Amino acid sequence: MTDTAWPNPIVVGIDGSATAVQAGLWAVTEAVDRATPIRLLYAIDPTATDAEDEAHRLATAEIAV
Repeated sequence: MTDTAWPNPIVVGIDGSATAVQAGLWAVTEAVDRATPIRLLYAIDPTATDAEDEAHRLATAEIAV
C-alpha cells in the first residue's frame, strides 16, 4: 500500500463582491493549472446583530459561486 500525498488546496474567501468573484476565478484557474483542490470559504461575523443581513450576505456569496 502506498501513501498518496494530497496537494495543499488553494483557499480563497468569497463574499459576493466583484473582487471576491475575481479571486474565486483566479483560484479556479490556479487549481486547474496545479491539479490541486480548491476551497471556497465564507465566514459569518459572530458579533453581527442583524441575522437577516448576514443571511443575505451569505446568499449573495453563494450565488456568486
